[in-house]
Amino acid sequence: MRKRDKLALTLPPLLLRAALGVTFLWAGLGKVVETFPASPQKAAILANLNAIPGPAGAVQQTPPTPDAEPLPEPDPASEPAVDEPAPQGGADAGPADSNSAFILVQQNSFAAEDFPETTDVKRVHFITLIIYNAAHPGFDEETGEPLKPFVPDALGSGQWPVILAWAAAATEILGGLLVLVGLLTRLGSLGLAFTMGTAIWLTILGPAIQSGDTFLGFLPNQPFFSDYWQHAMWLLLLLASSLAVMLSGSGALSIDRIVFSPQKSKPPRHEPDDDDE
Repeated sequence: MRKRDKLALTLPPLLLRAALGVTFLWAGLGKVVETFPASPQKAAILANLNAIPGPAGAVQQTPPTPDAEPLPEPDPASEPAVDEPAPQGGADAGPADSNSAFILVQQNSFAAEDFPETTDVKRVHFITLIIYNAAHPGFDEETGEPLKPFVPDALGSGQWPVILAWAAAATEILGGLLVLVGLLTRLGSLGLAFTMGTAIWLTILGPAIQSGDTFLGFLPNQPFFSDYWQHAMWLLLLLASSLAVMLSGSGALSIDRIVFSPQKSKPPRHEPDDDDE
């Protein structure tokens, strides 16, 4: 094989792995190390999900236990008429404020009033809020109609939003490291591709389908050359690059090639005999 062909088979996988590994390591570590200011409403959601501790001095409301005294019988005169639809989600249902579709957890323990100021939380919990909001989108601010969730309620309840958020950060860190050094490269890039596909659904396709304002039935109806598409194209590039590494492998300059490639013995040289002359 010519040196030019050997270089073409060796250098491109190395450059692609280096770019992916550094990018995902940077993104994953940033989610664990850096923080962002969460509004009181979002901080209350995270506290109710046990993602962050509640504020000092806040009284945590707990649901009644089976041994508690029964509530007094409701006054029939105060009950709504039979044909009057009961409000969905309780008295506090609906958007938390005019700029957010986040709503509190159903069994509220903390409220936004318990967080008088913004709270610095780890950036990984931005994913926690995205997952929770995708499963509990609240109500449309203009029409008041309930929004359709695009994540199953089972994944947006309990500890699952927190677990999935930390799993995404861990996948970026571990997968980025494996791809960078070329160890278990296909497995690491598969995890990165799955993370990017999930991110595209949670931030691009899912919200577009939820809003009903789409192009081709699933793409956001945004100006084609607007800044909105920079984020979408970035996620698509990372997804395609991860899939390319998964399908093509780590290349020659990798730990995988040293550890898992069998050593091929050279065929014995053919010594010409008298009949071959």
